[in-house]
Amino acid sequence: MKTDMKQTTSILIIAISIGLSLLFATSCGEPVTVSKDTDNEQITLAEISEEPVTVAKDDDTEDEQVLLAEIAKNDKDWRASQAVVKKLSDPMLLADVAKNASDAGTRETAVKKINDKAILAEIAKKDASYDVCYDAIIRLEDSALLADIAENASLAEARMLATEIFRYVRGREISQLDDPVLLAEIAKNESHWGHRDQAVSKLDDQAVLAGIARNDKEEKVRTRAIDKLTDQVVLAEIVKNEESASARIVAVWRLMDQAVLADVAKNDADSTVRGWAISRLITNSALLADIAENDEDEGVRHAAKKKFGEVCYMEAVERNDVERLEEIARNEENPFIRQGAITRLANQTLLTEMAENDEQEWVRQTAQRRLDELGKQ
Repeated sequence: MKTDMKQTTSILIIAISIGLSLLFATSCGEPVTVSKDTDNEQITLAEISEEPVTVAKDDDTEDEQVLLAEIAKNDKDWRASQAVVKKLSDPMLLADVAKNASDAGTRETAVKKINDKAILAEIAKKDASYDVCYDAIIRLEDSALLADIAENASLAEARMLATEIFRYVRGREISQLDDPVLLAEIAKNESHWGHRDQAVSKLDDQAVLAGIARNDKEEKVRTRAIDKLTDQVVLAEIVKNEESASARIVAVWRLMDQAVLADVAKNDADSTVRGWAISRLITNSALLADIAENDEDEGVRHAAKKKFGEVCYMEAVERNDVERLEEIARNEENPFIRQGAITRLANQTLLTEMAENDEQEWVRQTAQRRLDELGKQ
């Protein structure tokens, strides 16, 4: 009985191999030699019976699927082994072929028929062929599996591919999140700075943002968090302690505390930061005059001189300081500030002088309109 079963199995293997050989002989126009399982004797197509050979169909029995898998793993003819894989439907046998077939192309063909993500990840980590790893990796959309491959795959090329796909997939996952607790966890602990930055952009919790602004190791992430801060105390702390000039500039732009801004304008080590702080001042003309005279950087001195006129004008308006306004109208370099001062003057002698002599036509026109208004009163 056992002998009969062995003979039946051997005949089936030979039949399948012959059928596949016939298939490739037809397409390639070559005589094909097939090995018998029972001995080392070779037979050619000419010696094969003219009886039709039936290759396994989709409804093959379990035993026939096992035999197909064995052929796929071990046949020395890569064309035959890859063709057999196309007849396989059993998921476990496909996984076996994908892991153990001697021919890389056969393993690759099997991988394309596998849907089990854990098996694909295992193959991507262990296979020696990049083509096989590639086909496994590109079918994964689980960030945890991709991260594992990026860390542990045996091939450097597979690790690099998994890393790139992981970043895309993880970014897509984060973009779909709206849970502030999960976003905060990602913003604080995610390994890739781009994902932390993405999570920060969706946060509003000032305490979480303050912690990230103080502590994240990546300047871009800290800057993103600073740009969302409204807490003036935290911003003042950051502008004094942040090592990155770019991040300090963002903090300066969010600051409203004039005393802190004045200190930055006077004392920050970076000239660009000092310049931005000057642009945010709305008081303290005396400080601006000092900076315009004494700062070591020409650009900062120029910015302070320009801002000095604006602040002087605002202070004069607030105090209704007519004498100061007249001085601004005569001497301020900024024509817009001269124009603003003119609209508040009643000194017709000065206004006539401005209407006749100011270098800007539209400032002269403003002075003339002011004279006309006073003449109607």
